[in-house]
Amino acid sequence: MIPERFFVFHEQFLELPWDEFQAGWHYWRNVAINVVGFIPLGFFFQAYFSAVGKIKRATRLTIVLGFLVSLTIEVLQAFLPTRDSE
Repeated sequence: MIPERFFVFHEQFLELPWDEFQAGWHYWRNVAINVVGFIPLGFFFQAYFSAVGKIKRATRLTIVLGFLVSLTIEVLQAFLPTRDSE
């Protein structure tokens, strides 16, 4: 069944940081929330990989995993109607 009213998503997907930048409190608040939210995850990965001891480049692996987790979250947000990926 097709609804009487529907729309197709044509919003930009994963904007570049310099395109989405807005000098204002809301932008910097979102940046701070994202950074502070991922700090515990980075500490956890670093501590875990260092404790295992078999991983020589724990810091590099932590950075790569943090990037992949962040990218996954941003991509998934693009499919939620109340969220946007920035």
